[in-house]
This record gives sequence, C-alpha cells and structure tokens, in this order.
Amino acid sequence: MPRISSVPPYSLHRHTGQARVRIDGRDYYLGLHGSSESRQEYARLMAERFRPGGGIPTTSSIFPPSSGNPMPRKHAVSSKPHP
Repeated sequence: MPRISSVPPYSLHRHTGQARVRIDGRDYYLGLHGSSESRQEYARLMAERFRPGGGIPTTSSIFPPSSGNPMPRKHAVSSKPHP
C-alpha cells in the first residue's frame, strides 16, 4: 500500500535542475533547486494549500468565465481576395 503524505515533498526535477512540488497531480516549478527563492515559493504554495478554506487556485478560478465573445484573432480576416 502506498504511503500517503499530507504535505507534498519539495523535490528536484533532474533534467532541468528546478525545484518541483506536485499538488493534486499537477506539477509546480519553483525555481532553481535549493535556492532561497524556490524555498520561499514552496512555503507560499504550502501556506495557500493548507489555509482554512483554501487551496491552490485552479486556472478556472484565476481567470473569470468568458463573456461569450471569441478571443481576438492575430490576423484580421478580410473579405477581399488576396492579389
């Protein structure tokens, strides 16, 4: 039976040298492994994860629902034929 840990471990992604933490099946890259910045980011994520009523924000909670308008296109579509 796998061991279940309540606190996700701070770990190393070997190929990139980045610090990584996996929360709910999603990887978060924190910066250079062992750096103070990556440790601070890990602490911030853990504080968000374990705050009362909290959790790591998902993409859907970060970005509001769309208003129904399509995203602007990179290039405008013209009704004129190309010469």
